[in-house]
Amino acid sequence: KFNGSNFKGVALKDVDLSGADVRDSQMARRIDSLPPDIQTVEKGQSAWPTSLAGADLSGADLSDSDLRGIKLDGANLRGANLARANLEGASLVRTDLSVANTTDAAMPGTSAPGKAN
Repeated sequence: KFNGSNFKGVALKDVDLSGADVRDSQMARRIDSLPPDIQTVEKGQSAWPTSLAGADLSGADLSDSDLRGIKLDGANLRGANLARANLEGASLVRTDLSVANTTDAAMPGTSAPGKAN
């Protein structure tokens, strides 16, 4: 059980979190939260983004989580609960979102939460 955890800037590439409870977790690493001397990318963009590339998150509960700007390339989110999660700016290249619950989730390319399922 990882609900409410802080995974900001963590590399969890290829990790197996299938069926894990990671509700209400913080994974977004925002540049405006870094000291001014290392703010080298455009304000509002991710710096050292959390990476769950290739991770198995099938059936995981990620509801209400802040996933802005994280890397989910090649991740398995089949059947995951992403209700009300914020995935704005997340990279979802080859990510399996089949049968995932994206109700009221803010998905990449959207400006406000919407029903994608």
